[in-house]
Amino acid sequence: KQRMGEIGTGTFTPQAGRIRVLELAEDLLRQYRTGEIKGKKSLEWSERRWTLHLSPFFGNMKASAVSTDMLRAYIEQRQGMAAENATINRELSFLRRAFTVARKATPPKVQIIPAFPHLAEPEARQGFLADEQYARLAAGCASEGLWLRAMLAVASNFAWRKSELLRLRVGQVDILNRVIRLEPGTTKNSEGRTVVMTNETFELLRACVAGKQGEDYVFTRADGKRVKNFRGAWANVCAAAGVPELMFHDLRRTGARNLRRLGVSEGVIMRIG
Repeated sequence: KQRMGEIGTGTFTPQAGRIRVLELAEDLLRQYRTGEIKGKKSLEWSERRWTLHLSPFFGNMKASAVSTDMLRAYIEQRQGMAAENATINRELSFLRRAFTVARKATPPKVQIIPAFPHLAEPEARQGFLADEQYARLAAGCASEGLWLRAMLAVASNFAWRKSELLRLRVGQVDILNRVIRLEPGTTKNSEGRTVVMTNETFELLRACVAGKQGEDYVFTRADGKRVKNFRGAWANVCAAAGVPELMFHDLRRTGARNLRRLGVSEGVIMRIG
């Protein structure tokens, strides 16, 4: 009688015991690809988390076999790999969402969603770059390369994310009108932005885009290769400037503070950043 009732209400899952976690993950990633869930960057991070860490542990496991104890075993394994609690939480949030999507399907692909542990995370950093530190850091970035000096200026003036800068192309930098555009879909919230360059950013970006085509990347090394990862260079210039603990993301807070000093309203600062 219970089974007949489940069939009548569409909640009966005949294959529930056979469905594997791999299928749940593929369903969720498909929603990202088709646009049911917005965010190109979220898709990239989700694919990376699944492929590198979650799939090797859960991929071939039956969804019905995933328990809280199993999730804790995964946490223990990732902590043994020196993964941060915040990183592990983001990975588990992808898996939780995959189960949620499967539970809401018609018919549902899983009967229950296991209880997911949540690890304590450190409080958000409150780092800022002091004015006198900026001068030392700017000198160090210039010696490393024009690209890093320009990235420092743009991040400190407009509170933009590192990922937004690394994807910036020459066609988005309008030297004639002195504006920079972030196209819709390239930012974290998928909304476009346009800002007017300061004198500092204008001079640096003009040098960065000189001789390049519209589809070329703005920030390239001396050999013309696109900048993708600059952890080593950033660590070196920060150490030389006496701010070894400074993260590039701290420039986002610094940029917001600088705009506030200029009397820009909070609403406009949020739209810029």
